[in-house]
Amino acid sequence: MANGIQYNSDLIQDMLEDHRALLAVYGDLVKLANNRDGANFKRKLVEFKSLLVAHLLKEAVKLYIYLRQKLKDDEGVYQLVSAYKSEMDGISRIAMEFVDEYTKKSVYEIDFIQLSSRLKEIGWVLGDRIRREESELYPLYHDFY
Repeated sequence: MANGIQYNSDLIQDMLEDHRALLAVYGDLVKLANNRDGANFKRKLVEFKSLLVAHLLKEAVKLYIYLRQKLKDDEGVYQLVSAYKSEMDGISRIAMEFVDEYTKKSVYEIDFIQLSSRLKEIGWVLGDRIRREESELYPLYHDFY
């Protein structure tokens, strides 16, 4: 790894596909919560966690490290990338706490009113983040190839 992380021409398309898959599973989670289907909600939550963790690892290693190594001399853009990374660390921590909390609960312990409210908040945060990544962050990857 003497040369650091290398450019991958398929990375952004892969990450866009990850976003679509995450949003689809999130939509399934909302439906299951609305239907008060705790058992299937918990199963779908495990799938969501698997997709999210894989995406976050890919983003952390292949996107952030690459951009930071390419942008080390452009302080303003470097700081923007670092801010995105820090923000994502916080968002992922909250999302993982949510996932862990509801995967540990028994089906009978789930308060679906509270669950739906929290799911809506998480959906808004993730949706906002996805929109900003796709419009602001991902274009930087191709710009600094």
